[in-house]
Amino acid sequence: NVNWYMVFKDAETEDPKTPIASGFPYTERQLKRAARLAKFACDYKEALVTERVPIDVSRTGPLCMHQTKQMFGITRVPAVPADKLLGGFPPTGRNAMVLVDDQVFIVPVSGQSADQIYGSLVECVGKLAKLGANRSPAIPILTTEHRDRWARQYELLEKLNRPALEAINDTLFAVCLDSVTPGNKDEAAAIALHGLDGGNRWFDKCIQFFVCPDGTAGCNGEHSPCDAVIPNQMTTYVLAQYFKATF
Repeated sequence: NVNWYMVFKDAETEDPKTPIASGFPYTERQLKRAARLAKFACDYKEALVTERVPIDVSRTGPLCMHQTKQMFGITRVPAVPADKLLGGFPPTGRNAMVLVDDQVFIVPVSGQSADQIYGSLVECVGKLAKLGANRSPAIPILTTEHRDRWARQYELLEKLNRPALEAINDTLFAVCLDSVTPGNKDEAAAIALHGLDGGNRWFDKCIQFFVCPDGTAGCNGEHSPCDAVIPNQMTTYVLAQYFKATF
């Protein structure tokens, strides 16, 4: 019934807030932080695949690690009478879905450096600028719909453009570049929960990173594949790598 969310610690960075494209709010600081978060998320995914993530333990012994396989490349797909989870382990996808102003782009992230991912994000903003009035409808907002209604809409979308939906479902995670900067922690939490108006999110994707123009960032997650504490271990790793890295 609800997605979990978190807001990350602010990054102390000298990356400028220079707009990437004239007339658009997306900044160099924003895209660089998004690229670095995506890079370290991919590193964690590789650690999972190669079984280098330490086993969870409690006072009584080792814990089941099955849910750790339910983060990357997992998408909840609407269906009647019950939704389905697509994806498996190890994940086969190598891309991320990038959402900018309610538009969806697919970019390579697995095996890419932070600089390479940053370049792809810059290209996404450039493509958005070129689209002008030719943008597609805000399809992502349909993921906020009642599940049965979304299931009927999803069937129609499959008939119109099945390859696009398959590409979205195959992505490892989402990166959401937001156009607004929160004024305080409450506003940051609201953006983490639902974005500006729910349009710049794909709420069926297990993991979504969001980054605002000032560098405020966080994560939103679909709850059915795994408990929220499981992705929290991933984000703890990602942030630890982020804050100790030298850029």
